[in-house]
Amino acid sequence: MRSRKGCFPAEQAVPAQVSGDTATGKFGKPRNDADQGRYAGAELAGNPPEPVAARRPDAAAFLALGESVLARRRNLAEASRDRYRRDLAAYVALAEARGLPVLSAPVETVAASALAFIAAPVQRSPDSPASAPGPSTENRKRAALALVYRAAVASGILDADPLADIASARMSRRRSSARRLDLDDTAALLEAAAAVRAPARHRTRAVVAVLATTGMRTIEAVRAEVQHWHPADRARLDVLLKGGTPHAMFLPPDAAEPLSAYLARRAAVTGARPKVHEPLFATRSGGRMAERDVRRTVARIAVAAGLGHLAPHALRASFLTNGHRAGFDVQDLADAVGHASARTTALYLLNDGPAVAAELYRRRQAAAAHGSGL
Repeated sequence: MRSRKGCFPAEQAVPAQVSGDTATGKFGKPRNDADQGRYAGAELAGNPPEPVAARRPDAAAFLALGESVLARRRNLAEASRDRYRRDLAAYVALAEARGLPVLSAPVETVAASALAFIAAPVQRSPDSPASAPGPSTENRKRAALALVYRAAVASGILDADPLADIASARMSRRRSSARRLDLDDTAALLEAAAAVRAPARHRTRAVVAVLATTGMRTIEAVRAEVQHWHPADRARLDVLLKGGTPHAMFLPPDAAEPLSAYLARRAAVTGARPKVHEPLFATRSGGRMAERDVRRTVARIAVAAGLGHLAPHALRASFLTNGHRAGFDVQDLADAVGHASARTTALYLLNDGPAVAAELYRRRQAAAAHGSGL
């Protein structure tokens, strides 16, 4: 169940979603919000903000350098490239709003600008208040800035790297809080999907079956295209993982059959041969099914199955937990879903401590009874 590299003719651009997350930088060893605020504004104390017009060349030069660096990074996934591009633009916007320089200033001043951006509160939705960024977002922001500032040092624009003393955030690894379905619940979900009589019933059954039986992410399912489906090769579906890496997934019969039936039905209705880049899961007009529609589909079928509200990510967690309970090694499960590290997979596995303790007790009792001849 290893990844198959090179399944795709070319890397495809994927729209990125910027999610926000607390800086723990150590420029001068700031360790709390008060210190971060002090360092962010220390270099500007007593200096009024420059006029916007005076700052534009500085910002334009920074963005131009950033675009040049990103264009040269051939090994960077397109999704990461797009996220970095957005981070750089957000950095410049924040710097201009606060009167902070980003390039043409002493290294200490630029470091203060960078730290202010890394620690800047993030508003995750229009209706929610801004909150401190988490470690993963801080590290992503720092990585984006590091690409540009290393290039600025190499080209002589800056004398030293302003990020040198701003440490990466320490990541905490917590178990996934996603709900898990057992095998009976999963079977009930598949039965409810098969019983749908709505116009899009074939697509509904295929979507639910693929997600529930493979642990595939929603984004991977909606990115997939008809040309990536190879039913004759062990029901292989080539997908692009979250970071843009090609990966082969192998569908079991209870997912491969609904998917093939859906595609055959769709071809019969449209009367057209599959086009290049035709989405695997399509709308009535032939467009790509949106992630929100997948979420609504799964939620609707879960309610019909008597399971209450359910998010697609719960199907991924359920697939991994049930696979582990069935005896599959964590590394095999990581290979199945495309995790780069088995440590990531382990975070999805439900803590079965009580069940394990009970089973070991039962086995000890059975062994004792057998040994005593009872």
